[in-house]
Amino acid sequence: MAALSITAASVLGSSTATRYSQYKSAAAITAGQLVYLNTSNTWALVDSDASLGTAATDVRGIAENSAPGAGQPLTVVTADSSFTVGATSTNGATIYASVTAGGLTIAEIPGAGAKPIVVGIMSSTTTAVINIFATGVVI
Repeated sequence: MAALSITAASVLGSSTATRYSQYKSAAAITAGQLVYLNTSNTWALVDSDASLGTAATDVRGIAENSAPGAGQPLTVVTADSSFTVGATSTNGATIYASVTAGGLTIAEIPGAGAKPIVVGIMSSTTTAVINIFATGVVI
C-alpha cells in the first residue's frame, strides 16, 4: 500500500467540518492520524489489521491537532467535504485506513488480515483535499 506522507502542520478542516472536541486522547496522537472513539471515550489510533476502530459502528475521524500524550485535548474531524489532509495525491484516489496504526493509505483494498475502511476520496490533485465519509463506512 502507498502510505500518505502527511505534514501535520498542514492538516485543516474547513469551516463546514463536523468536529468533536469534548474527548481526550488515549495516547500520543499527531495531526492527520486516523482515530476512533474507544470504549473509554478517548481517541485511539485506528489499526485496520488489528481490528482497532474497525467496527461498522465505531466513530472515526482524523485528528486536526496533535496531542503529546494520554489525556490531552484533541479535536477530531469526522465529516468534511473540503478537508485538507496535509498530503498530496491523485484526484479521485480512494483513501483507506492503514495497517500502520493511525496511518492513511492510497491503494487497492487492503489484503488479508486487514479490514478495508474507506476514509475518503481525494477531490484535488494540488491541494490534497478529501471528502471524509461519515462514521462506520466499512466495505
